[in-house]
Amino acid sequence: MNTFLGHLKDWSNANQGLLSLFAVIIALIGIIPFKDIDFSTATSVFQACIALLTYPLQIPIYVLLVIVFAASLFAFYIARRRPKSVPSAGKVLIGSWRNDWGTPPGGGFEIAEITAEGKYLVNGRHAFDIHDFSYDQASHQIRFIKVGVGNDYRRLTNILSVESDQLLVGNELNYPIRYSKVG
Repeated sequence: MNTFLGHLKDWSNANQGLLSLFAVIIALIGIIPFKDIDFSTATSVFQACIALLTYPLQIPIYVLLVIVFAASLFAFYIARRRPKSVPSAGKVLIGSWRNDWGTPPGGGFEIAEITAEGKYLVNGRHAFDIHDFSYDQASHQIRFIKVGVGNDYRRLTNILSVESDQLLVGNELNYPIRYSKVG
């Protein structure tokens, strides 16, 4: 069930969620019975709009359910954008890190700082928020999602093995990644 809700949340945050909302609005317009509205007395566009707005609509229950569903998707979007604090186990992430990704020569690196509030800063610029942090003590594995901020809609899942307090190695979206503590 959590996987389904995660996919629903991801879907609602993508552009398809906005397109679906437009489709729902068009469908709602489609239920207006234009044939039953008396436009014969309207002599202007303004009067036709008044006739349309004063027509008593009976909204079926399924339309209300669609509206509630669309509002829920919007709430998921708002919840996704709120920064979440890193849980106490996430203190292992707090600090400055050299983030090496990919394999040479196609890889790259950046110096990042992760704050106690779960902000991922690159060169002092807030680039990501850390969400859904978990630490499995038995396997010494960390899992979290880097969620882009602003107009960056990326969601980068990191699964890392804790090699030491100074080194985390694993994958980010199936690409090799390595976090080395700086300073």
